[in-house]
Amino acid sequence: MHPNLLDQLRVFQAVVEGGSFAAAARALGRAVSAISYAINALEEQLAFQVFDRSTYRVSLTPEGQALLNDAEILLRRAERWEARARSLREKVEAVLPLIADPSYPEGFLVDALKKFEAQYPLVTITVRRAESEEVVRAVREEEFPLGIMLLDHGRQWDGIDGRQVAADKIALVAAPDHPLAQIEGAFPLAELENHRQIHLHSGAFDIRAFDYRVHRTDVWGVDTQSALRMMIEEGLGWGFMPEETARPAIEAGRLVHLNCDGIAQPSLRRFAAVWTTRHPPGKAGEALVASLLRDEEPVPA
Repeated sequence: MHPNLLDQLRVFQAVVEGGSFAAAARALGRAVSAISYAINALEEQLAFQVFDRSTYRVSLTPEGQALLNDAEILLRRAERWEARARSLREKVEAVLPLIADPSYPEGFLVDALKKFEAQYPLVTITVRRAESEEVVRAVREEEFPLGIMLLDHGRQWDGIDGRQVAADKIALVAAPDHPLAQIEGAFPLAELENHRQIHLHSGAFDIRAFDYRVHRTDVWGVDTQSALRMMIEEGLGWGFMPEETARPAIEAGRLVHLNCDGIAQPSLRRFAAVWTTRHPPGKAGEALVASLLRDEEPVPA
C-alpha cells in the first residue's frame, strides 16, 4: 500500500463531494495543483482513471464509482482508529463495563447512555444487572469499574465512593381487570396476601431473602423490568413497579394504581453511582456518571 494512500483517498472523497478539483482544494485548504497531483498519483497506482475530466464538472468513471464505497469505509475506519488512539493517549477508557441494580429504571439508563454516546461514541459499554449487594461486591473487588445501586441504610461502604444520581417513586399497580383493581375504595394491606405478587429480582430466586416489599404467600419472580410490566399487564399478579416504568402503561390504560390504605404514600428510591476509592472513574467514566444525573430528580417534602 502506498504510504500516502489515506491522504489520496481523502482527496478523492473531497473531489466527489465538491464536484471539482477547485472545490476539493477549498474544502481541504490546499492548492488545486496539490489536489490534481494526489489524484494523478492515485490513478497511477491503480492503473486506471477514477474521474472523467472531459466535462466541466468532473464525474466518476465506472471504476471510480466501484471504489467509492470502499474508499469511504477505509476512511471511516481510519478516523475511528485515529480517534481511539487519541482516546488512549488521553487516558479515556476503551471499554466501560457497568453493573446496575435491576430496579434502576431502564428508561433512566437508556437516556444516560444516549447522552454518553454523543460524547464518547468509541467507548464500548456493557451492562449487567445484579442486586445492589452484588453491585457493591463486584465494584469493591474491581470486577466492574462502575456500578449503580440502591441507596439505603446498612450498606458497607469500605473502599467504595460514589454519588447519588437519581430518585424514583415506586407505584403499586395491577391490570385494570385484576380483582384488586375492582375493589371500591381503599383496601387493607393484608388483602395483598390473597393475590399473587410479581416481583423483580436478579440472581437466585430465594423467597427467604426478600424484604418488606415482598408478600410471601404467592410470589412469582422475574429478572427484567419489561417482563415485570408485561406479566402485570396480563393480569398474572400485582406488583411494585418504578413509576417511570409504569407511567406509559398507566396512561395507555393497561395498568392502574392500587389504593391500599396500608401504604400511605409511594416510597422514594434513591440510586447512586459507585466506584472504588482506589480507582475513581477516568474521563469516560466521569462522563457516564454525569450522564446518569437526573435533572428532574424528585425531592421529598
